[in-house]
Amino acid sequence: DRKLADASCSLLTLLCVVRMPSIILRLAIKVVGDIKSPLPHEALLKWCIVISKDFGVAGLGNGVKSAVTWISKECENSNPKVKKAALSLAGEMHIQLGPVFKALFLSSCPSSVKGQAESSLNSSPFDPNSSNIVRPKSCVTIGSANSSSSSGNESGASFSLEIPKTDLMANLPKDCLSRMGTKEGKTAWKIRKAAMEEVSSELDNCNGLISTIPSCFPGLVELLRALRERMGDSQSNLKPVAAKIIGSILASVDNTAQARLGKIAFAPLINAVIHDNKKPMREAALSSLEKGTEKSSVDGGGPNSLAIETMLTPLVVAMKESEYKAGGLSDVLTFVTDRADSLARFESLS
Repeated sequence: DRKLADASCSLLTLLCVVRMPSIILRLAIKVVGDIKSPLPHEALLKWCIVISKDFGVAGLGNGVKSAVTWISKECENSNPKVKKAALSLAGEMHIQLGPVFKALFLSSCPSSVKGQAESSLNSSPFDPNSSNIVRPKSCVTIGSANSSSSSGNESGASFSLEIPKTDLMANLPKDCLSRMGTKEGKTAWKIRKAAMEEVSSELDNCNGLISTIPSCFPGLVELLRALRERMGDSQSNLKPVAAKIIGSILASVDNTAQARLGKIAFAPLINAVIHDNKKPMREAALSSLEKGTEKSSVDGGGPNSLAIETMLTPLVVAMKESEYKAGGLSDVLTFVTDRADSLARFESLS
């Protein structure tokens, strides 16, 4: 019944005015989840798009996390209209929440639809000004809570999303590092290559979010050291593979960890850009330097000053040792020039 459906949506919207939208949505999801017909699923997803625009996604507060789980599940729905509505809702949330939502959504999204999901988010780019938009509706419960706590968040509840991060080493085979260093036998290089491919594959599953908590960090250090050794592999085709993986790891950790791991990786990467006689290796190393000194999108993007400062010492050493004559020196200098605004100012140096 179309009229009843429209009236139900209007009633749900009115309920969101007097009760927290996250509560209303959670109850609606629970009811619709038990219904086999695709029509209520599509209708609820479309209604959620409407309230996301009317109240602002921030009005869901930490309910965004449960909404993400629901949307991810609906993306697998066999009905194309339901899947389309789910991806549209994800797009609207991405417009308002940006990289944080993208990381959370892709980490929970089934691998079978991850490509479609990422494409949908890319077609709905983050709008930093969306948080300043005055929404046509608001929840009186949230409004009073914000007033009493003086949070000043006009678009809804103040909240933060805890993004799940991956323990990379825990997901790799226990003998991965030892196989990466295999040297005995005619096919040893194939074993080393397979081990690096395992790391690369697992990095794809991390969605650019690697855990660097104290229990995880030592393993990353060992992995970087193993990959650093492979940058000097006797098989030249494995060297750029190692350099590329190093860049992916550095791009997937937080700012502080990036700088700490850079102490292991920056020197060989810089030397590769300056001295290696193979173009693929020079390009891979330079790309990894760029990634390794850039904040992740979750951390706001842009140059990471901590990592850049860490890179300066090995950079100066490499330039002096090259006697300023190496062929790749111009590429390194161009890269540093692009990062110049992030370097410490002269008057602040001690």
